Formats: sequence, C-alpha cells, structure tokens
Amino acid sequence: MSFQDTQEYWEDAKGNHVRLTNISEVDQIKDETARRLVEGAKGIQQAMAAFKRTAFDEMLAAKELIFEQYGATVGGKGGNFSIKSFDGKVEVKVQVSKQISLGPEIQAAKSLIDECIEDWSDGANDNLRTLVEDAFQVNTEGRIDTARVLSLRKLKMKNSQGEPDERWGRAMDAIADAVHEDGTKTYIRFYDRTNATDGGAVTLDFAKL
Repeated sequence: MSFQDTQEYWEDAKGNHVRLTNISEVDQIKDETARRLVEGAKGIQQAMAAFKRTAFDEMLAAKELIFEQYGATVGGKGGNFSIKSFDGKVEVKVQVSKQISLGPEIQAAKSLIDECIEDWSDGANDNLRTLVEDAFQVNTEGRIDTARVLSLRKLKMKNSQGEPDERWGRAMDAIADAVHEDGTKTYIRFYDRTNATDGGAVTLDFAKL
C-alpha cells in the first residue's frame, strides 16, 4: 500500500483497511483524542522517570556531602532518610521497604488456626474467627496481606484449659517460616506543608517507573 493509500485508509480493530471517507466524524474525533492524550501521557511518564532518577541522585549526593562534613562514608544507597527545608515545611523522604511474600506454609498455619477456633469454647471466638478470616483474605492482586497475617503473631492464645495452645504456637511458627524476603524497594516522597492541612503530600506515583 502506497503512502497516498495510507492517508485514505485506516486500519480497524480487526485489521481491516477502511476508507477514510467511510469513517464517521465521531470515530475520527475519538481516534484523534485517544492518540493525542496517550502521547501526552507517555511524555509525562518519560519526564517523571527522568525526574525520579534526578531526585534519587540529588538526594544521595546531598547525603554524601553531609556525611563528608563528619568524615563519614556512605555505606550504600540503603536506609531511610529525609531532607527538609530550613523552615521545616518542605521535605523529601527516601524510604526503603522490604518486599515480602508468603510461601505455602501459610496454608498450614490457616488450617491449624481453624482447628483451634473449632475446639475452643464459645464466646469471643466468633470475633476471633472474623479477625482471622479478614487477615487471610486476598487483596485485589490475589495476594494475602502480609502485614495483617503477621499481626496474628502478637496474639497469645490459650486453649479451653487456660494454657497456651500448642497448635496456635505451631501455626505462628508456620507463619514465620512462610515469610520470604524478596528484596527491597526504594521510594521517594515529597511534601509541601506551607499551606497544607492534610500532610502536604505532593503525589507522584513513581512505583512502576
């Protein structure tokens, strides 16, 4: 197909070539709007990615400069730290978060916990069952919320005789064994509290860039 032909025909979603004169004005407007906005979004995405790299580099450079003032050496890029303006209203934070996943041991823990709840006396156990079920529910990505499951380890549960339940202990051990650290992820966050009433967060979703 020649260049002239490409100006007269558009390809539809099924791969068919449709003569431009047969495409409604509404469809042409939708096509132009979608392409223009997506190109704009891609441009902003590229600018954000570049700014993210610059922001991390400048924060690390500032950290190294501060360390030099004390004759210390920065041991790496890890570790949480923040830099504030002189008046304390403007702040940039670098935060390192552990990336944790749960192995198949978590299902053994859930089974043991269910046994405990079934055998214990009535009363508060309905509330405990709700707590446990909530902790083991999956999120929108189909994953169990690690923080909620780990919070169960704070509970010291006893059996119907008032003694520490051995099965609950094994369940907590299974939860501990299920935890796998997959590495770390570093975030950078910005705040301007000059006229803010809600924490002043400057929202930039860098997570996937």
